[in-house]
Amino acid sequence: MSGRKRLLSTSILRPIMSALVLGVVALSASPAFAQDIEDEDTIVVTGSRIRSPLTQNEPIVNIGQEEIARTGLSSTADILQRTPISGGGLNQRFNSSGNFGNPPDGGGVGAGAAEVDLRYLGTPRTLVLVDGLRWVNGASASGVPGSVDLNTIPPGMIDRIEVLQQGASSIYGSDAIAGVVNIITRDEQDGLIASAQYGGYYDYSDGITQEYNASFGVNGPNTHVIVGVGYVDQDSVLAADRDIALFPQPGATSCLAGGCSSGTPLGRFIITDPNTLQGLDVTLASAFPPGGFPTYNPALANGGADFVPFSDALRFNFQPFNYVVTPSERLSLFGQLVQDLPHGMEFRLRASYVERQSANQAAPLPLFVGPDAGNGNLLDTVVIAANNPYNPFGFDLGPGTLTFIGRRLVEAGPRHYEQDVDTFNLTASLRGNASLFGNPWDWDFNVVWSENNAEQTFTGNVNAANVVRALGDVNACTGSCVPLNIFGGAGSITPAMLNYIGFTQRDSSEQTLLDFSYNMTGDIMNLPAGALSAAFGVENRHTDGRFDPDPIVAAGLSSDIPAQPAKGEIEVREAYAEFRIPLVSD
Repeated sequence: MSGRKRLLSTSILRPIMSALVLGVVALSASPAFAQDIEDEDTIVVTGSRIRSPLTQNEPIVNIGQEEIARTGLSSTADILQRTPISGGGLNQRFNSSGNFGNPPDGGGVGAGAAEVDLRYLGTPRTLVLVDGLRWVNGASASGVPGSVDLNTIPPGMIDRIEVLQQGASSIYGSDAIAGVVNIITRDEQDGLIASAQYGGYYDYSDGITQEYNASFGVNGPNTHVIVGVGYVDQDSVLAADRDIALFPQPGATSCLAGGCSSGTPLGRFIITDPNTLQGLDVTLASAFPPGGFPTYNPALANGGADFVPFSDALRFNFQPFNYVVTPSERLSLFGQLVQDLPHGMEFRLRASYVERQSANQAAPLPLFVGPDAGNGNLLDTVVIAANNPYNPFGFDLGPGTLTFIGRRLVEAGPRHYEQDVDTFNLTASLRGNASLFGNPWDWDFNVVWSENNAEQTFTGNVNAANVVRALGDVNACTGSCVPLNIFGGAGSITPAMLNYIGFTQRDSSEQTLLDFSYNMTGDIMNLPAGALSAAFGVENRHTDGRFDPDPIVAAGLSSDIPAQPAKGEIEVREAYAEFRIPLVSD
C-alpha cells in the first residue's frame, strides 16, 4: 500500500469516581493507535473532548432533520432501529407485560417505552445524551430501568442525531460500552415551522399514525428563542388482523406448530385419583351451560364422563389478543433560550415536558394453581375442597392429588395495561473562553435537572388469597366470598365470582437526575509535530429512583411473580484529564 505510516495522537483519560460512600479510583489509557493510511487521511481519537479536533470526523452516523422527515417515522427509536448497528431495543412493537412478571434486575418491563440497543449488548450499555449531556432514565411503572426512554425527548426540538459507532467506556463509563447516541437540539430558528403527517396500513385501515409539530423562533442581535409543541397519536394493530401473527409461531395455522398455552377455557387438570391411584391429565370435552356441572367417573377410562385426555391440539391460542403495534399518545412542549453575554460568554436555557399515554394487552389471564404452577405465591399451595360446590371429583385436590390446574379466565376479558408517564427536563449552560498558557481556552458549566413519573393500571389480575378462599372449604367462604367454578368451561365463572377474585392493579415509579459538570479545553504549548492540547473537567451526578408496586402485588398475592417496593440513589463524582500529544508529523 502506498503512503506513510503516521502516529498522530494518543488519548489518556483519568476518571476519578466515588459512588455513595465508597470511593473508587480508575485509571485507563487508550492505546496509541496507528494504521496505514493515504497521505491525505488522518486519524481521530474517538470521543475526544478536546476543542480542536483533527480534520476528519469521528466514526459517527449523522441523521439530520431531512433524513428524519423522509423516514415518515414518528418515534426516534424507530429511526435509530434502522441503523445497521442497532439491536433489539424496546419499541412500539413490544407487547409482553403479562409474561415477564418482575425481572430480577429491577429494571421492569418498560411497556410503552422506546429504547436504543447497539450491538445487542443491552440498552443499559448504550449511552443517550442530549446536547452532550446526560438525560434521565425512563420509568414505566414496572421497575427502575437503567436506560433512557427516547419517547421522553420531544421530537420537534431535534436538529440531528449522532450515533457513535464504537464503544466509549473509557470516556463515559460502562453505560457506553456499546456506543453513544447524542441527540442535538436546535438552537436557532427564524419564524414558524409546522409539519403534519397522517398515515396507516391501507389494506387493513388500522395502525393510523398522526404527528403534528409546530415551533416558532425569534432571532435578535443577542437573543435567540425557540418554543414548540408536538403531538403524536399511534393507533394499535391487533395480531388477530394479520395472518402472519395469528399464532405464536409466525405464519403457523394451528397450535400444533408450538407455542400455545395449556391454560385453556375448558381447563387442564393434572391430578391423581386417591381411589384408583390413577394419574390423569384431562380436560373437559366441552363447556357446560350455566348451572350445568361436569361429572367424573373413576370407573371409566381417562377420567370418564365429561373429561377427555389433554393434547397439544387442545391448547389455547393466546396470540390474537396481542398487539403487534401498541397504541401510544404523546404530547410534548419545549422551549430554548440562547443569550449572548458580555466578554464572549453565552447562556443557554432549555426546558421540556412530555406526557405519554400508552397501552399494551395480553390474552385473558391463565389461572394456574397447584405445586407445578410456578407462581411463587399462594396459588401454588391451593387446596380445592371436596365440599366446594363446583368440585366434580368428589375428593380434595391438594397435596398428593393435585399437580396442576390451568384455566383461562376468558370471562374477564384480555389483560390490559395502561401507562401514564410525565417527564420534565430543565438544562442551563454557561459557556465562554479565557486565556491560559498564552492560548485561548474554551469552558462550559452545565446544570441538568430531570424527573420522570409513571403510573400503570392493570386490569385482569386476581387476588391469590381470594382465589384460595373461593376454591377452599365452602364453610370458610363467608361474607363477600363467592365460591369459584373453574371446572365448568368457558362461561362458568360469573361476574360475582370475578368481582371477588379480581382487582385493579396500580403501580408507580419515578426517576430523577441532577447533574453538574464543568469542562475546559485548549492548547498548552506547541511541539515540533503540533500543539499539545488538553481537556479537563469535573462532574457531580445524583440519580435516584423508586418503584412502588400495588400493595396486593407487594404482599405476594397477585398471579404474577411477587415484586417488592424498591428505592435507591447513586451519587457519582468524576474528574478527568485528556491530552493529545502529536509525536510525528510529515
